Amino acid sequence: VPGSGKDAMSTAMAERLSPVGTMFHPATLPGHHGAPHEEPEVARRAAEWERQIETLDHEEMELHQTQLRLIRDQTTTFIRDVSLLRQEVAALRAGSAARQQDFAAALDARSQELRDAMAKDRKELLAGQGALLEKLAALQSEVPRHQEERVA
Repeated sequence: VPGSGKDAMSTAMAERLSPVGTMFHPATLPGHHGAPHEEPEVARRAAEWERQIETLDHEEMELHQTQLRLIRDQTTTFIRDVSLLRQEVAALRAGSAARQQDFAAALDARSQELRDAMAKDRKELLAGQGALLEKLAALQSEVPRHQEERVA
């Protein structure tokens, strides 16, 4: 970035380091008096390093933008998935409530059927018991007559 402290620092480092970044430039060593033909070489290297630094800065910025885009995409996907899960849970709850109501209605209907069947059976039993009691009373009324006929 021209005019920034980073630019000056990059240029200073570029003037001291070799392209591999491990050796000092001869012009920076004590007692070295550079020859005039080395100055264009130093300037060329510094310019090359500056271009490399700018390229790396640009690539870093692009990488950062890509990472941010991926994070946004992942966040959007996550929010969408959570929303879908909420809808599914709501549907399951509604389905569960509906099944529970259906079960309760079926249970009530079956209970009513059983009460009706028990009432019908009771009525039939009482009617049968009444008929049996009438026959028993008739037989009891004939017992004395049969006893007289037997004695005679």
